[in-house]
Amino acid sequence: MVNQKNKNLNSIFIWPSSFHPVSGGVQTVAIEIGKFLLKNKWKVKYITNRYPRKLEKNETINSMQIHRFTFLHSPLNYLKSFRIDLVFAWILYKPITCIKLILLFSKIRPNTVNLHFLDNQVFETFLLKKIFDFKLIISFHGNDIEKISTISTKSFRLFFIKQLLNQAELITGCSNYITKKIAFTFPNVKSEKLTILYNGVGKEFLNPPLKYNKDDYFFSAGRNVPVKGLDLIFSLSKRYKQHPFIVAGEGFKRVKNKSNIILLGLVESSEIMRNMINCSMVIIPSRSEAFGIVVAEALCCGSPIVATNVGGIPEVMELAKSSLNQNEICIFDYWVKLVEPSVTSLIDGINDISESSIPIENYLEIIPKVQKQFSWDKRLNTYHESLLCLSL
Repeated sequence: MVNQKNKNLNSIFIWPSSFHPVSGGVQTVAIEIGKFLLKNKWKVKYITNRYPRKLEKNETINSMQIHRFTFLHSPLNYLKSFRIDLVFAWILYKPITCIKLILLFSKIRPNTVNLHFLDNQVFETFLLKKIFDFKLIISFHGNDIEKISTISTKSFRLFFIKQLLNQAELITGCSNYITKKIAFTFPNVKSEKLTILYNGVGKEFLNPPLKYNKDDYFFSAGRNVPVKGLDLIFSLSKRYKQHPFIVAGEGFKRVKNKSNIILLGLVESSEIMRNMINCSMVIIPSRSEAFGIVVAEALCCGSPIVATNVGGIPEVMELAKSSLNQNEICIFDYWVKLVEPSVTSLIDGINDISESSIPIENYLEIIPKVQKQFSWDKRLNTYHESLLCLSL
């Protein structure tokens, strides 16, 4: 075990299961935390999976070093799926990766390691924690805690996860909804370890040009998976044939249908933002949502919104309204509707907004107050205070 005196007290490894240039919520949170800590004089380095394999083993972005390794796990699952090649790869790469990580930690001696999305790094973190005894933070983002609940109670993987959670100094969830799931899944975890680390939005969403004269189309964005509820959009499009429905997200091919649905496929955040600014309404039909960053982005763009009352979405709404006075909250509630994840409820929400008697100018006037609630600096201040306490 490494002596505490030999550690760099303001040094942190951020360890997401996947990272830049792969895009996604986990990757966004990890890079924003790194930039925030770098600004606050921390030495920040990343460890992540080298996937796709064409990525460099080592790279520097925004003065932060990225170290990519080959992480393989669950050899029994490889056997069950007849992936003998992955079994042999696991036998080869597992010890090599562990040795390389030990050498890296011996050189850097980080004080803190923050895991994001427990997945391919569980055993390696357990081993390194035993050797170097760093402060451990584990951050959950939604799908990770749901995946863990499906793991066999007899698996070694679950054993290592439980050990890491017991040894962690801090466990964060991206919403109260997720922290409750963590507590339910792991009832032996001490409640004082659990804290909420809400997501922010990218800087481009904090002060976009707001548009008073909206274009006559509805917009939605999300992955093409059942929990995002985008199948409900196709049902809505039949009810509102006079309105184009534009849908962006991974899993859709870019195509303009003969109907009133236009599929953009996976697009840059700038195109998401442009559509949110211009559209007459953003519809978020999720059946489950850990936080709902798309809701926060739509709010910051001054979009009228119909969103489902599931997961962390209601918390996003409360954050948005936290600095508004009572009159402003009334205006907000006219232009932003929470409904159930069904076609009927979504129709009711759309109709309520369409019939609003309050001018949209009144709604857009309060958006700058809403935007301030989702800056990463605001969201990460408490996290940073926790880090400072851990480093003492």
